[in-house]
Amino acid sequence: MKDHGIQVTIVSNNNEKRVKLFSEPVHIPFIYKAKKPMGRAFNKAVSDMQLKKEDVVVIGDQLMTDVLGGNRHGFHTILVVPVAASDGFFTKFNRQIERRILGALKRKGHIQWEEE
Repeated sequence: MKDHGIQVTIVSNNNEKRVKLFSEPVHIPFIYKAKKPMGRAFNKAVSDMQLKKEDVVVIGDQLMTDVLGGNRHGFHTILVVPVAASDGFFTKFNRQIERRILGALKRKGHIQWEEE
């Protein structure tokens, strides 16, 4: 991303120690305890990167935090497949709700994806 001039900031609801583990080795700035889907951390990331909101994309693996938060605050969003094999308590709960929502959207033909 850096080689192509694309700025990245990790915006996470997790604690500082956890986020630092994967952001510092690749020298990516981060915001922890973001309280997504609230907008303050998204707006801070945009401000820190000195970008315009319309030039930013929120990429995340959770519909209820990343995509909902990004959409509610006027950002373009991309939902990706989770990379973590295990989730915390609240994430597990959110994923159950997300599966129902995504299933309904798929049945209505609003989204398409392939399951493994």
